[in-house]
Amino acid sequence: MKNKILMFVLLFGVASLLLIVINDQQMPNKTSTSNAFETPLSGHEIEKLIINEDDDTSFSLLIKDIPLYRSYLDAQTDRTAEIERTQYTVLASSKQTKYVLLQYSCGNKQCSTILVKISNSNISSIALANGIFQDFKVSLDKGRVLLRYGYNEGSQVVRHILIAVDLEQLKVIPYQSDQMAKLYMLTPTWPLHEYHWIDNNQFIIKTPDLISSEFESIKKWFSSSEQKTTDVSISLSKNNLLDSYPNT
Repeated sequence: MKNKILMFVLLFGVASLLLIVINDQQMPNKTSTSNAFETPLSGHEIEKLIINEDDDTSFSLLIKDIPLYRSYLDAQTDRTAEIERTQYTVLASSKQTKYVLLQYSCGNKQCSTILVKISNSNISSIALANGIFQDFKVSLDKGRVLLRYGYNEGSQVVRHILIAVDLEQLKVIPYQSDQMAKLYMLTPTWPLHEYHWIDNNQFIIKTPDLISSEFESIKKWFSSSEQKTTDVSISLSKNNLLDSYPNT
């Protein structure tokens, strides 16, 4: 009788172990990677980028719907590796509209960037700067966004540019002043210590309180404990919109 009970216990234990192993193999793996993708065997037409959001939801982007990004991939020898290296940032998201900044073709930390708009079933995109994307701020009316890019000089100096985009029309908004555009939008000249919107058409940036933007001057500013700044007010053009960032 004892032998029969022992045999039953052993068989029950083995069956339970097998059940645990089978269930574990069927459990899906959760991932928070910022470059998940799908490449079906049928070809490139239904390649997808899987975009994960902060609330644990996700949505997909068909690569064929982003022409500039697809053209880049078509020219690469290792297409899959390039897709895997692609990063993204979700700038804004609602049930109707989402904005995603793709960062790809990265070398020395600088990446090419494309802003993608997903509005219901419509996909549109615009080429932005090549650089190190750092952060963004949406305007008070949620209709515009400022994107800050950094450019390192060694490990001691970083300069920035600030790009404004009309989110509704998905176009770059030029600065009203060409001189301001040259210094703060088109050419990495100064570190942009801080920035914020004043209203929907103006913003303020804080830059080093220096006369010269030469490397040594800015290097000393970065190493200073005070880092004095000056405020610069910038207005955006009310008339002209650009189909892409000028330097791309």
